[in-house]
Amino acid sequence: MNLKKWSFFIDKGGTFTDIIATSPEGKVFIHKVLTNHTREKEESSLKGISDFISLTDQTKNQIEMIKIGTTIGTNTLLQRQGPSLGFLTTMGFEDSIKIGYQNRPKIFSLEVRKNKPLYSKALGIRERINSKGEVLIPIEDEDIYKKLKIFQSMGIKNIIISLLHSLKNKSHEKRVYEIGKEMNFEHIILSSDFAIPKFILRSETAIIDSYLSPTIKNFSKHIQSFFPGSSLLFMQSLGGLVKSDFFQGSNSLLSGPAGGVIGAVNIAKSFGFNKIIGFDMGGTSTDVFHYAGELERKNEHHISDMKISIPMLDIHTLAAGGGSILKFEDERFQVGPQSAGSDPGPSCYGHQGPLTITDANLVLGRILPESFSPHFGVNKNMPLYTEDSFKNFKNLNDLMINEKKDIYQIAEGFIDIANQKMALGLEKISKERGIDISSYSLISYGGAGGQHSCDLADILGIKKVIIHPLSSVLSSYGIAKSHIRTIKKRQCSLPLIHSPDLKKQISIPFKELEGEAIKDLVSQGVDKNKILIYKKISLKYKGTFSSLNFKFTDDEHLDYEQLFSQEHLKHFGHSKKDHPILIDFIIIEAYEDYETKINLDDDVEFFKKNESSISKKDHKIFYKNKWYDCPVLNFNSSEIFEHKKGPLLVIGGNTNIFIPPFWMLIKIPNGPFIIEKNESIEKSVESKNKNFLEKADPILIEIFNNKLFSIAEQMGLTLEKTSVSVNIKERLDFSCAIFDSKGKLLSNAPHIPVHLGSMEDSVQSIIKKFNLNIKVGDVFLQNDPYSGGTHLPDLTVITPLFLEQDKAPSFYIASRGHHADIGGITPGSMPSSSNHIDQEGILINGKKIISEGILLEKDIHQMFVKDSSFPVRDFSLNLADIKAKIAANQVGLKKIIETVKNYGKNFVLQYSKFIKINASNSVIDLIKTLSPGQFSCPMDNGSKVSVKITPDKNRNKLVIDFDGTSKMTNDNFNTPFAVTKASILYVIRTLIKKDIPLNSGCLDPIEIKIPKGSLLDPTFPHAVVAGNVETSQIIVDVLLGALGKLSGSQGTMNNLTFGNNNFQYYETICGGSGAGEGFKGEDTTQTHMTNSRMTDPEILEEKFPVIIEDFSSRQNSGGEGLYKGGNGCKRKIKFLEEVEVSLLTGRRKSTSHGLFGGSNGLPGKNSLISMEGKIKTLPPTATFKVKPGETLLIETPGGGGFGPKDPQS
Repeated sequence: MNLKKWSFFIDKGGTFTDIIATSPEGKVFIHKVLTNHTREKEESSLKGISDFISLTDQTKNQIEMIKIGTTIGTNTLLQRQGPSLGFLTTMGFEDSIKIGYQNRPKIFSLEVRKNKPLYSKALGIRERINSKGEVLIPIEDEDIYKKLKIFQSMGIKNIIISLLHSLKNKSHEKRVYEIGKEMNFEHIILSSDFAIPKFILRSETAIIDSYLSPTIKNFSKHIQSFFPGSSLLFMQSLGGLVKSDFFQGSNSLLSGPAGGVIGAVNIAKSFGFNKIIGFDMGGTSTDVFHYAGELERKNEHHISDMKISIPMLDIHTLAAGGGSILKFEDERFQVGPQSAGSDPGPSCYGHQGPLTITDANLVLGRILPESFSPHFGVNKNMPLYTEDSFKNFKNLNDLMINEKKDIYQIAEGFIDIANQKMALGLEKISKERGIDISSYSLISYGGAGGQHSCDLADILGIKKVIIHPLSSVLSSYGIAKSHIRTIKKRQCSLPLIHSPDLKKQISIPFKELEGEAIKDLVSQGVDKNKILIYKKISLKYKGTFSSLNFKFTDDEHLDYEQLFSQEHLKHFGHSKKDHPILIDFIIIEAYEDYETKINLDDDVEFFKKNESSISKKDHKIFYKNKWYDCPVLNFNSSEIFEHKKGPLLVIGGNTNIFIPPFWMLIKIPNGPFIIEKNESIEKSVESKNKNFLEKADPILIEIFNNKLFSIAEQMGLTLEKTSVSVNIKERLDFSCAIFDSKGKLLSNAPHIPVHLGSMEDSVQSIIKKFNLNIKVGDVFLQNDPYSGGTHLPDLTVITPLFLEQDKAPSFYIASRGHHADIGGITPGSMPSSSNHIDQEGILINGKKIISEGILLEKDIHQMFVKDSSFPVRDFSLNLADIKAKIAANQVGLKKIIETVKNYGKNFVLQYSKFIKINASNSVIDLIKTLSPGQFSCPMDNGSKVSVKITPDKNRNKLVIDFDGTSKMTNDNFNTPFAVTKASILYVIRTLIKKDIPLNSGCLDPIEIKIPKGSLLDPTFPHAVVAGNVETSQIIVDVLLGALGKLSGSQGTMNNLTFGNNNFQYYETICGGSGAGEGFKGEDTTQTHMTNSRMTDPEILEEKFPVIIEDFSSRQNSGGEGLYKGGNGCKRKIKFLEEVEVSLLTGRRKSTSHGLFGGSNGLPGKNSLISMEGKIKTLPPTATFKVKPGETLLIETPGGGGFGPKDPQS
């Protein structure tokens, strides 16, 4: 570095902009400015640099280098401030991004709102390439010019071109690019430039890149215009720098956090710590990562319900920071996810902000107000407003009439909840991956990390915490230490062959990709001789879509097949002997072999000095419900080098570090603080929690509920990861839950609504059937719709959990998932014409599949294949998904045992009761607001569902009476009681409109009356397959109609199954949601009792012999009204082989009702189109053979409107 000029290393975060500067003399300076202060007009990076220049006789031309990590990309995306875009895609897929994977983001919100696409206009172009890369329909220049001229007429200058299977054949996208350049479009992005083998994900990534890049370029030019002679570089999400001219929007989303990872790793490694958990707690959010010798990367990132797929550091962002808002609601303490940001900020900032985590730390004494620079208040010149924090905690305490807590206990309760939520997030990057982190160190940084790191380490079982004195600017330090870096990726789809032939096989594509990477770096001014190359191959089993990366070396003896099998078993719970393995991608990582010389351990100076002389002996802190004397030491104090036991507060460098009791501080000379756990708390967990067993504590209610919810989530992630079928792995048609000793639902993850309320009946049927014959290590399988099942394809695996020496289970863990085929008269086990349960597949009335730890595979095979009149068509696939559910349950079982160990058996059992009471109370509060009503809905089979709802406010009961509902039918629309109960639970949860514990307590105040022998009370052997997927939707519409809350949604799941003896596929198809008071219905979304995803079209076409010709919004199918109903969709599938198709659909004759003057939605329609173009209308339910070349067209219903279109009429 040229030390004759200034250099600046900047992390522009959500709350603060942190700056490290090196002067011409080589001195290091630290500066912090607020990022988004409404009273400050100058951009924060420029202001920070200007502050330095104003104090010297230097000019802005005397700046050598500026390196920036920025949130500008994230902010642009969240605030929708990007340019107008045009999206050009294959005809029939113009609405593909709007539909996405068809699932709705919040399953319990009646007002369904999916994110609007980032583009202004989408157009389809006539062309088609198949999954093999073959051109089916050639692209025509005339059509390209025509579509691009439409964009030009709208003033659109930036376009994205994303055509199906363009990774297999780029020729069509390249031709559009050539014409687009000829027509002078400013910014053209090709989806094929992103090596992502899924059309939706690749398109979304290209769109995000196009949306953000112009803003990034403008920001870059703005900074460069102030410092024209300087070198300007930006931090990328992948963990390396890039020259400003080459900075892409898609690489900007983790720009700042990536700097923190590099900084933390550099500090840790320099002092001999090679296994770390990173913890960066800022004002707005918290970022965490895992490191064990190599930077870890991921390929997918979610932001604001959008998804992007590029190589990026594996950083998990948690919705908890110093600014997380605190509230007391529904008898529970709640932290976040909303944040106060930097303006107004926490209460103590002096801008009438809400109570936050920062305020809680301040009240408890874990933050010293005088250690903060005086830049608060209206004029940014005041210290922290401590009195505002105390006042607002007192106001909160006054609202808690039934709680005998002082403000300090309240503040600590909120801290405990925040710590637990962050610990659960950290487990996702460690324990959930099978990593034992007890030997790791937690490296803490970010402005708020020092107040929480020791408690967090305690929860995680980590004994050592590392905090650098300048941890609050570690992201800036990481940006300073980063290299210019690029990652190139190319799809191969080559068979894996044994070394040494492997090297020859991929040498040419590797050489080409390496050339691209070197060219990329050289164009940024990097010396070709100073470029280091790192090679990887990405492997997967043929026919699957989950790949694993491996370092590629010249070692000819390395057996990649064995390596892959071992890692696949470790990551996914299974491996496939003798199954072909493919090289999915080759990857080149290239970076500059150069390092910026900067040392945070030398003397540094602060732009605003404030705390250097602070030292106190009479400070007090509140910790674990006790007051402690807590000395305050400054970083510069000579005492800091003595080993100090907590409690202790250490301040300096814009950092407050709280060392609790039972921890010891060790300061490494010219290095970080090491904080070690030096003794254990003597109290047992039982004695610690015994005071909270008689009465529910609102803090512990929240902590326990969060814990159970997290366990169910982890089960779901395990099931998704270890499953094999498209249904579970891609469509996510599964649910996981935890139950008490009586089989009552305790907690679940937000999976499929129709599963969640019905699973407890399945668990209770196992308890009733096996009773005292349930042993430790047993596992059961159930799908009986007359004993808690939904329909036969939904198989539930149930694992009992015994605590200590108990003779009966204390809990049950269960996972339910929809299997692609479970036998029956049609492939896919969703027959349209069944009138006997045996025709729908094998019925399992509770069978033991693991006996005291031994898998009974022969018994399972006998049950699935030999004992049935209509056996399953693919036993191995069924067994693989059953094993995945067993694995998911094992995760739940281990986590419950761990919870008992941490909190005590009595506590866990008692709070299992308390969370049900808490949920019940929330429903009672709802009942007080409801009015009586009744409603009836006709069905396409001639039946009807009727209901009368009566809130009995004297008894705190809601009576739901289905009197008037039709009798059982001779078709398959009969609906098991468990499904009706699940529908009621779903409706209740949607009406509460708040995050409450969803458990069996929600149904305690509900009195359900179902007429004997009715459609909702089927008996063996009546068929039920459509009851679960179709009648359940009608039940929800009837309940919401009776309460006047929502017009009819599509009222069907539009079930489509096709296959033969070689393969089976099942999907449900989106439609329009109903409108409600104050909001319109959503187009093309899953509604109510399902939320399963749609398979990506490229994945579907690669795996099955079909061509998707159209998947779009069915315009004007939603009912009119003051608030319009949502539109249904059109889905058009051409079959390339003869298959048997089964349709189970509704609302083809009846319609989705409007409410209060709103119009009904249009009914759906099913059609079969011959090769000659003849259209045959199909009934709502049908099973039929389809010949190669024939096309199925499904048009789904629209939702009903709400209120009259003309309110004056």
